[in-house]
Amino acid sequence: MIKIRTNDGTIFTGQSFEEVVEGLRIDMRLDKDEDIQVYMKDCIHRIKVWTGKDISFTTAEEFVRELVRVGVAELLEEEIN
Repeated sequence: MIKIRTNDGTIFTGQSFEEVVEGLRIDMRLDKDEDIQVYMKDCIHRIKVWTGKDISFTTAEEFVRELVRVGVAELLEEEIN
């Protein structure tokens, strides 16, 4: 189980980092046709505006770890079976 909490206090959980990112994408109420790769790439600009920091990633796991690194999320639990 992967569990993160975003700065607004919302908790996202999933069996994988991909499921957590999918939860983040759905929470943003983006078009259902948009996949998590598009969502993650779209977040690069928003995170730069919010934090002044750049993020770099190639996978959902790296994306979540970057959110934690720049301070927009906290990793609460990480246990992959």
